[in-house]
Amino acid sequence: MANSSTSLSELSTHATYHCPGEAVAVPRSVHLARMAAGYAACRNCEHRTEAGNLVTLKLNSLLESEPREDSIITDEGVRGLYCNNMTRQSVSKLAAAIALNFWEESNPHDPGTLRMRPGELAVDVRFRRQRRALGLNDKGPAPQVLAAERPRLVVGHDDRTSSPDLVVGVVDTLLKWGCHVIDVGRVSRPEFEFAVLRGSNSGEKKTMHGGVYVTGGVGPVNVNGLDVIDKAGWPWTRSADWESVEQRLSAELERPVRLAGEHESANVHADYIESLRPSWRGVKPFRIGVAAACRVTRQVMTELATGAGLDVQFVTSNGTVGGTLEPPDAVADSLYELVDQEQLNLGFIVGDDGRSCYFMAESGEILLPEQTLSLLRFGAFPDVTTDYGGRYWLTPGSPQCDALRTLVRLVHSLGRSDVPLSHWTNSSSH
Repeated sequence: MANSSTSLSELSTHATYHCPGEAVAVPRSVHLARMAAGYAACRNCEHRTEAGNLVTLKLNSLLESEPREDSIITDEGVRGLYCNNMTRQSVSKLAAAIALNFWEESNPHDPGTLRMRPGELAVDVRFRRQRRALGLNDKGPAPQVLAAERPRLVVGHDDRTSSPDLVVGVVDTLLKWGCHVIDVGRVSRPEFEFAVLRGSNSGEKKTMHGGVYVTGGVGPVNVNGLDVIDKAGWPWTRSADWESVEQRLSAELERPVRLAGEHESANVHADYIESLRPSWRGVKPFRIGVAAACRVTRQVMTELATGAGLDVQFVTSNGTVGGTLEPPDAVADSLYELVDQEQLNLGFIVGDDGRSCYFMAESGEILLPEQTLSLLRFGAFPDVTTDYGGRYWLTPGSPQCDALRTLVRLVHSLGRSDVPLSHWTNSSSH
């Protein structure tokens, strides 16, 4: 039995770290990295009070707040069982509160400006008596009268069978609440983010105020929900955004306008492909086995690989993939059969969200996050970060996370030498 004076750091060297929901133990360094990154599973970790020297806002949030079992608001967005707590009616209520948040963001309060809602008659505030009648300050100069700006929101959904049903409730409500909806249909999460950042491809490019994506993320097939991102591509967080939505839902919501918003459809697929194509030029003609459940991801992968001269072969990916240290054994085994039989250079597993990914050497070994980071940083790319759950951010200060961009970065790095991918499984640093 440990001595009562034994320090926490001494005890931690003998501890075994298992992330909730994962069977494989992780090193203490991974435990600390996930705690620092605000990894959702850390809320239920038995070692969550052991944080080493980490002091971060996300860590404090993990330690100070416990998840509510009855809440559909999670750190990843809104999640719930389809036809149970995720219905067209429930997402419609959420969309109304989301619309109000975006109305406020797109029309910030300015004492020197009077915002006129769409459809309202223009008011005359040239004379003090008119301003007094409107309850405005009549002492200073007359405020400037501007029309309120409708929030321009991209709406898309993943390829879960329940998503088309839920997205109808989202779109109808956003239109009822006066938003301008750019409907991009069934897209991968990276395509959706691209649409928000680049705007609609129909007519004049205009800045988006954000976007709503119907998705279950990397959850089971019977789970669905909503992700919301702002105009810079950053996802809404639990404390800063979703809690305000919950507060709005506790009161009666009032529509900001009486006129319906505008609706347009946009196909961002071609523009998204063109944005990726330059980075795929000049890669070595590797032969790659791919396991991807998302049909959109497989389609994009096929088009890009054909243009780059890569030989890509697919296997069916069953089960939930993403958000864990390693992919499911069943998916890895199925991919290795293809890699081994066809003598491919590497295997590539794409998560259900189109963002998380895993790499398999020709020997069948899955690269650990540290090994993948070493390869992604090989050469002139030092600033790659990861959540140790399969997602990699290649550009500092950018929220964009795309499995296909991660793959092409790795292929470029791998092509800088003649060693096989298995060389990188033998060490975490080169």
